[in-house]
Amino acid sequence: MGVAGPTVALTYLFGLPGLLFGLLIPLVMWSRVELKKHTISQVLAGGIVGIILTYIQLYFILPLV
Repeated sequence: MGVAGPTVALTYLFGLPGLLFGLLIPLVMWSRVELKKHTISQVLAGGIVGIILTYIQLYFILPLV
């Protein structure tokens, strides 16, 4: 979630160049599993939830600004 959320925000603000930050997502997921801090299903769920919740927040908050 810690990398997926900022990736969505950067992509929302800067367009396709923001997706470059997304290259970190698989690296962070791998490291969390390799260090035995999370299971594969936990990192997948965290990534998906981070992407969805950040997009929803931006969708509802930015039109108000």
